[in-house]
Amino acid sequence: MKIFLSIFSFFFFNLLVLTASEKPASGVASAGSETVPASSASPYVVNVDSPTFRPLVVAVPSIAVLQNPVQPQIQAMAQAGEKDLKYFLEFTGVFGNAHPEAYSGIDLSQRDALPHNMLILNKLQQVGVEAIVLGSLTPRGPATVFELRAVDPFNKKLVLAKAYDIGRIEQVHEAVKRFVDEMLVAFT
Repeated sequence: MKIFLSIFSFFFFNLLVLTASEKPASGVASAGSETVPASSASPYVVNVDSPTFRPLVVAVPSIAVLQNPVQPQIQAMAQAGEKDLKYFLEFTGVFGNAHPEAYSGIDLSQRDALPHNMLILNKLQQVGVEAIVLGSLTPRGPATVFELRAVDPFNKKLVLAKAYDIGRIEQVHEAVKRFVDEMLVAFT
């Protein structure tokens, strides 16, 4: 009987140690086989190894062109930027795109006031949007300013805002890649 109890306690102890080592400690995010301290400013802890992981739902409305009349080259940049944002956010595996019909009834024309507009943020929460990325293109001389902002409707704050000077459509792709990379850092 003593042998059975010692074998049972040995296996039980090892099971507890293995189970405890698989779970990250509080304030720590697991990244594969290594342990990385979680940022206290980060609103989410993302563990992609977890079977219960669910991508954050991000809304990407059309990129506003702040020019009248709109030049075809600038409009093409806006369409390419929107397409790239949706693709690269989905590609990361951390973010998932919200269906455009989910937020089509919400007036997003007042983009500058969005982090402070509680009515719009509450509507975005109701349709399940966990982040919204707003973009705008503003021609300034030979260059165009490409602004991107990520807003968290649940915490009601601006998480990330960047502006890029671009001149060609290829630079839109590079700016979007940089912004998505910085979004990964900001949200994880």
